[in-house]
Amino acid sequence: MKKVIFSIIALFAIASMQSCKRGGSSAPNPTAGNVKIYFNNLANGQNIDMGGTPIYTNALGQKFSVNILKYYISQIRLTDDKGVVANLGNFSLIDEDPTTPKKEVLFANVPPGNYTNVTFNFGLDKVTNALPTGEGDLDHSHGMWWGTEKYLFLKHEGNFINAANQNKGLLYHLGTDGAYAGNISLPITGLTVNANTKTVVINFNLEKMYDGINFETNNNMMSEVGKDNEIVSSISTNIKTAFSFNKVQ
Repeated sequence: MKKVIFSIIALFAIASMQSCKRGGSSAPNPTAGNVKIYFNNLANGQNIDMGGTPIYTNALGQKFSVNILKYYISQIRLTDDKGVVANLGNFSLIDEDPTTPKKEVLFANVPPGNYTNVTFNFGLDKVTNALPTGEGDLDHSHGMWWGTEKYLFLKHEGNFINAANQNKGLLYHLGTDGAYAGNISLPITGLTVNANTKTVVINFNLEKMYDGINFETNNNMMSEVGKDNEIVSSISTNIKTAFSFNKVQ
């Protein structure tokens, strides 16, 4: 009789242990997290030394410097491995200001998942570009509003060394709807969202924007309609390859 009782107790214990294992194996449901998109501005693969001497070179070997660099990034989208897209719907000004830089865009409450692609637009779409007033990063106080010419999409000011070895001013104010570069798409790795915060680092290589651009013939480009159409088109094309994925951290 005692053996029967012991056998029943043993079976009950085994059943209880299996039940505990089954209960303990259930993982909590994945939840949303935050993703920061960080734009790492570079020149010749180096962090930009704002206000320094002309040490960076374009494809033509012309040395240039950076005193001001800011540009608009809009409509950041993340695509997961199932093809589901999360759209931030942003209009963000990236600013390489030496005292108060703004290079990060927060993408809050991103649905959980494994994300394999980031897509964004350079500049502002036609509707947004035509708005007479703006808030946040579109506020006119940021110095990117042209008035009748709408918004600037990028502002780069600095200096360059000309063929006579003279230090000359360099000013590129990129604007008009023709400067818009939509759907810049970059494959990414290592971004799993599940109740966490991750940072996607995107490099922007300034010298690549100037491929084929000769500062000697045009060191003061204001995106004037007609006069600067060709150079605006060239820069807009170059910009699509100036961005690259760096890492997730």
